[in-house]
Amino acid sequence: MTVNKQCTSLIIDGIFLQNAINKTIEIYSELKPGTRFYKPELLEVINLILDWYDKTNAIKKTINCHVWMSDAFNLESRINISQTKHTIKTSDGNLVKVIFEKSSIIGPELLDQLVTLVKKGDVILVADDRIYEPTLDKLFDMGYTITVVMLNESDGSEMITSFNWGDIVFPLGMAMGMEKSEL
Repeated sequence: MTVNKQCTSLIIDGIFLQNAINKTIEIYSELKPGTRFYKPELLEVINLILDWYDKTNAIKKTINCHVWMSDAFNLESRINISQTKHTIKTSDGNLVKVIFEKSSIIGPELLDQLVTLVKKGDVILVADDRIYEPTLDKLFDMGYTITVVMLNESDGSEMITSFNWGDIVFPLGMAMGMEKSEL
């Protein structure tokens, strides 16, 4: 199988994102007491994740973003989600198509569809659950470049990974009003 570097799949576990927003506020509140945090915009968070962690962001390509939201959690209480805008452009001009998926239990549903959602190219998974590791290993063995955006181990990461990884608190901190120099 030939992997096409002209495509990136960004997959976001909404339960993890909701918990990561809470953790980000906790971390930066301790570092900078009195800081006012803004409710982040999902599309801005997506753009910042891609700016920070997309290893092939300068290549003109297609980016498909699947946001998995749980019926049991209220992600919308922690992040603003546009009801009308479902595409954005990255700072490099790449088009990002955002697709919302709903499920009562995200992990198993996302796993069932992970291989079929990821047609080709790079994979950026925004999640922090060990349940994803075997499937990511299979994708890696098939030639995909895998990046996991998760919490730092000292902040409670549940995932142990040998893949490229990035800390979610940086893009979330910026989306909530922090300056890059403050992160």
